Amino acid sequence: MAELTAALKATECEVKAKIKSIRAQYTREKQKSSKVKTGTGTDEVYVSKWPHLEQLKFLDDFIIAKKSISNLSVLRREGQRRNG
Repeated sequence: MAELTAALKATECEVKAKIKSIRAQYTREKQKSSKVKTGTGTDEVYVSKWPHLEQLKFLDDFIIAKKSISNLSVLRREGQRRNG
């Protein structure tokens, strides 16, 4: 980390914030490109213009998608309690 802070002439806190920001942007770009709507033609597929996307592909090995939960199942459980 010391090498990065010296090379970038920034504090450790600033470097960590920048790394977090770049990872978040990479994740957003990957999500946009992986979302394809039903019936979308090949000319309508999202193609990222972010210049760092290819250089950061090594992050794929470290970024783990969070498990999502459906709001529908939560709403069903709440409805069953009320109607119970």
